[in-house]
Amino acid sequence: MPAKPLIKRRKEPSQARSRSTVEAVLEATAQVLVRDGYASLTTTSVAERAGVSVGTLYQYFPGKQALIAALAEQTLERMRVALAAAVAVPGTLEQQLERLVVALLAAKGEFPELSMVLPAAYHEVAGREALRDTLSEIETLVFDVLRQGGARGTEDDLKQ
Repeated sequence: MPAKPLIKRRKEPSQARSRSTVEAVLEATAQVLVRDGYASLTTTSVAERAGVSVGTLYQYFPGKQALIAALAEQTLERMRVALAAAVAVPGTLEQQLERLVVALLAAKGEFPELSMVLPAAYHEVAGREALRDTLSEIETLVFDVLRQGGARGTEDDLKQ
C-alpha cells in the first residue's frame, strides 16, 4: 500500500496522455537530478528535458520539492512491490533472504546513478523522519521473512 504523498500534487493525471506526461516529467526529473544535482535542479530544466512547457509541469507539480518527493515515492513504491513479490513466493529462510537481496540489488541497480543522488535529495525535501520511516518499512519486510523462517528474538536481536 503506497504511503500518503509527502507533497500533494496539484492534480492527478486521469487520461493516458496526461499520465504519460507525468511519467515523462518524473523521468526528466531523474535525469536532471543525476546530471546537475539537487541544488541546480529547476522546474525549467526538468520541463525542457521532458519536452513540455513549464506551465504543463506546474499543472501537476507545485515546485521542485514536489518533483523530488514524487520521484522518491515512485522509486520507493517500485522497491516495495519488488520486495513484497520476492517474499511472496514460499521457500526456506535462505531462499527468502536470497530473493530479498536479489530484489534489493536489482532495484538499486536498475538506475545506479539515481540511487546515489536521490536519497540525499529526498532527505533535503522530506527530512530525516521520512527517510527513517522508509527504511523502517524495508526493515519490517526483512524481519517478517526472518520470523517466518523461524528466527527467534526481538527486532533488536535480529538487527544484529
